[in-house]
Amino acid sequence: AVTARLSPEKRRQYHLASIAKYPERRAARLQVQYAVKAGRMARKTVCDDCGGSGRIHAHHDDYSKPLEVRWLCPACHREAHAVLG
Repeated sequence: AVTARLSPEKRRQYHLASIAKYPERRAARLQVQYAVKAGRMARKTVCDDCGGSGRIHAHHDDYSKPLEVRWLCPACHREAHAVLG
């Protein structure tokens, strides 16, 4: 990832610019985080695509539907974004 090579201050600037550029992404991510924390949504422990376990990410296919996510392992999550271009 690009941010892995950046200094802490540059990483912070990159993050803040991303939030400003894509507010719908930020809102969708926060809604999932709050739903999981409140117990209204359960974080899955296996990938919806490959069945792998470990660190599972919530992936939004459509940010206008913030609580509709696919739970993906890092490899499948990268693949999902690569397909989107």
